[in-house]
Amino acid sequence: MTSVLFIVWLFFAALFFYLAYVHWRQTSQDIQHFQIRKDSSPPGQPMAEGSMSSADEAFVSDFNNYLDKVNTDNRSRNRAATAGYFVAGIVALASVLLIFGVPR
Repeated sequence: MTSVLFIVWLFFAALFFYLAYVHWRQTSQDIQHFQIRKDSSPPGQPMAEGSMSSADEAFVSDFNNYLDKVNTDNRSRNRAATAGYFVAGIVALASVLLIFGVPR
């Protein structure tokens, strides 16, 4: 019975440490800023109608500010998840040591 518990706790420890690693990696992945091309007309031709107005520029600016906030929130959530999974992995390893005793 104890060998089964040993395998189960090691599995959970490995799973928790893997999930901590995944969330730690996601802290460095941001959503890129949105961009609108300023001029899509071929070279030598006048600028196309309806190209980049001030409303478009305001939208891009507001949307990029929103993306910055989302990136900040995601980064902090992933850091919290990393810490939680790391603590869970430590607890799983401590459970293994408590079940089998600390080697002397």
